This record gives sequence, structure tokens and C-alpha cells, in this order.
Amino acid sequence: MQYKLHVSVLNSDQFDIVTGYDNDEISRIYVSSYIALHSPECLRKIENKKIYLSLPFVLRDKYVSTFERILNVFDFDGFLIRNNEEFSYINSIFGDDHTKAVALDCGMYILNSDALCFYAENSRIKISDFYNSYELNQKEQCLLDEAIKEKCKMDITSSNVIYGRIPMMISANCIKKTAGCCDGAAGFNDLKDRTDKYFPVWSDCDFCTNIIYNSVPLSLHRYFGFISQKGNMRLDFTNENKAQVKNVIDFFVSGCDRDEKAPDYEYTNGHFNRKVE
Repeated sequence: MQYKLHVSVLNSDQFDIVTGYDNDEISRIYVSSYIALHSPECLRKIENKKIYLSLPFVLRDKYVSTFERILNVFDFDGFLIRNNEEFSYINSIFGDDHTKAVALDCGMYILNSDALCFYAENSRIKISDFYNSYELNQKEQCLLDEAIKEKCKMDITSSNVIYGRIPMMISANCIKKTAGCCDGAAGFNDLKDRTDKYFPVWSDCDFCTNIIYNSVPLSLHRYFGFISQKGNMRLDFTNENKAQVKNVIDFFVSGCDRDEKAPDYEYTNGHFNRKVE
């Protein structure tokens, strides 16, 4: 089976860059609710590319009407699910629509075959992928894949985020409000720790949520050959500009698993080659 490269984008500039790649290079685009609400004019059907909507990390009751506006903006092919409540919500709305699909994000914590079986048995929508938890290392992912094949026997692709800043904390506390400068406009700010490392913070003001990201992105380019044989791969873009987006995509498209080929950005391997301690 030939697995595919997927890309997640946060703003319209990033979306425009991604659409310039051939379908055999990028087959699926995950777009943020921010794009759907603030740049709906850039959304369009692209031949042989699937367009999924990335749901907010937190969807509280008082913002459901905001989210329903997004659903009327564009006919999305599927949805990236971030939590159990969203899983239930999307199933209640699109459970009878067999043209839609859902992908379960890393934060759904599919750590064993029972967890995936639960979602598969309780979903009326096709589950196209589940993304392995950031906490699972290479060996643990292999064991999980074997258990799923043996017990669940489902056609759900085990996929990985191979580039992108990992969310470190998701909070309803607004750093802009704390600083006395909340303007209700979504955007990035930085937090600096005692070692002078900067952590980008996305203020998702449409849903009144702050996402604090790691200071450097995860980059599993050294394991690209292994991961590309087992499932789909996703590049997550957050605060990258157009040039950085293109640079990262080109790097991964060009065969980046050779030891002598290193990226020109600082990165972490996360837990992929070590256990959680």
C-alpha cells in the first residue's frame, strides 16, 4: 500500500502554499477553523485532494453556534477529531452522511487496540485514520499495530505526525487577558521560560482558548522511511511563514530519511526513539 503525505495549516497563506503541490505529493489538507471563519474565500475543492476540517482543541457549549457557522462555509470531506465530545458531536450531525470521514488526532490517545475498537464500534462515520499518540515510541507503535490487526481487523490507517510543534498545554486562561491586552483577535504571542526559551502561544479567540506549543517542532525525518511504510504522515504548520512552509514540505517530499541530509531548523525527536519517563 502506498501511504500519503498530509498537511495541516492554520492560516490562508499556508493553505495557498500547500495547494501548489501535486496530488501525489500531498493528498489531504487539514484546515483550521480560523481559516474557515476568517478566510473562507480561499477554500475550494481540489481534484484528488481531500479537505478535512481540524476541529478546535476545545469546543464548549457556548461556542457551538460559532462552529455551526463553519459547517455552512464549505463542504468538507472529513474532520480531524480532538476529543471525545467532538467525536460524539460530529457523529450526531453527519452519522448518516457516508461521504464524510473522521481522523482521530494524537490527543485521542489510542494507546491500545481496545481504544480503537471502541471508537470504531461507536462511530457511524468512517474512521479513515488515527494518529499515534506523541508518547508512543517506535517499538510501542509496532506492537499497537500488530494488536489492532489481530483483534480489531479494521481498515483504519495508523498514521503519524512527522513534523510540527507539539501542543504542551491547552488552556481557557488567556495570556493576553492576563497581560491586560485582550483584543479578541486571534494570533501568536510568546512565553519565555527561565532558560530564555520561547514558546509560541496561539490565542484562538473564536473559541476563547490558548494553545501553548513546544519551543521547537517535532521532526521525524530520520524515521521517514519506516513511517512511510506503515501509515500516512502529517506535517503540522502553526506559526511558520510561507517560505518556511515551502522549505519543510520540500525537505520531506525530497526523501529526507538519509542520515547525511539534515533540516535547517532546530527540532526534537520527541518520544519516538525513547520511552516516556
